Amino acid sequence: MALPSEMLVNVLSPASTLLSGFKAKHVKVPGALGYLGIMPGHAPFMSGLVSGEMTIESGSGESKKFSITGGFVEVIGDQVTVLADSAKLLA
Repeated sequence: MALPSEMLVNVLSPASTLLSGFKAKHVKVPGALGYLGIMPGHAPFMSGLVSGEMTIESGSGESKKFSITGGFVEVIGDQVTVLADSAKLLA
C-alpha cells in the first residue's frame, strides 16, 4: 500500500478557523520537547504544543507560517488538526 502524498491541514483557534483543508506535504509544530515534523502517512498521535512558529508547506512550494501560543495537534489518517490557544498568520 502506497503512502499518501498529501495531507489535509486545519488550523483552529477559539476566535476563528485560520486554515481549512490546506493540502500539505510537511507540517512543523512547536512541541514541549522541541519541534515536531509531520509528513503524509504519519502514525496517528496527539500532542501538546507550546508557543512558537508553525510552518505548513504544500507540494507546490507554497508555505504558510503561523505564530501560535500553545494548544494541541492531532494526526488521524491524512488529516492534521491544530487546535491553538491563539494563532496569527505571519507575513
